Amino acid sequence: MYEQKTDYLYLSEKALTKDEFQQYIKLYKEIINIQKKGAPRDSDYESIFFREERLTKDDREKLYALYDQSKPFDDKVHESINYTVKEAQEHVDFQIKKPTYTIEGYNQKDEKVSYFIKRRPELTIELEYTNGKGNYTTYQSQVFGESKDPFHALFVVEENIEQYELEGNQIFYATHNSDSNLQGMKMIVPAKGKNSAYQIVIINHSLEDPGEAVFDKNVNKEELEKVMLSMLK
Repeated sequence: MYEQKTDYLYLSEKALTKDEFQQYIKLYKEIINIQKKGAPRDSDYESIFFREERLTKDDREKLYALYDQSKPFDDKVHESINYTVKEAQEHVDFQIKKPTYTIEGYNQKDEKVSYFIKRRPELTIELEYTNGKGNYTTYQSQVFGESKDPFHALFVVEENIEQYELEGNQIFYATHNSDSNLQGMKMIVPAKGKNSAYQIVIINHSLEDPGEAVFDKNVNKEELEKVMLSMLK
């Protein structure tokens, strides 16, 4: 948590003017001082321990006012790392590729780049495809640990995850459970040349409704493999 805060302040200093950053730091310190009052007295303060209900009414009102004042600065910081897919290529160590194969009847609907706050933001390139009813979304990113991995976020039961190799690449394929149409696939692409190792994830859901899937017999393990392999070409 501490590292995330210092990384965010680093990004803030880059995104804001000198005067804006000084104003932001002043607001930031005031926010922290009030939030400390909402943390357990016997704990070393971390915002994860902060509970708004522990504050007095006056402190809550002061905190809301400070949030409002800092919002324009926060918006500017987030806008500075709100990349397009084309811009994202300059900030990742692997080649971003769109699939050359799409499942029959599906067309690209949307694309976006999400991020985790770091001094060098950790980006995920998300491409959504739809046939009007069903959807599937591809995710390209560095190799993430479980806490940031979109595949692991939805597929956590080991018995439901199949592991194997496909053309030399490690594959994980999973279905959610018997009551869900959700399925997903993850490929770990080894480092090669100037490209670092990275991962591709495909899940049959939309960006708007993650975790919700519509049954489509055309979206199956074999078809997901074809989409995966086409993203390596």
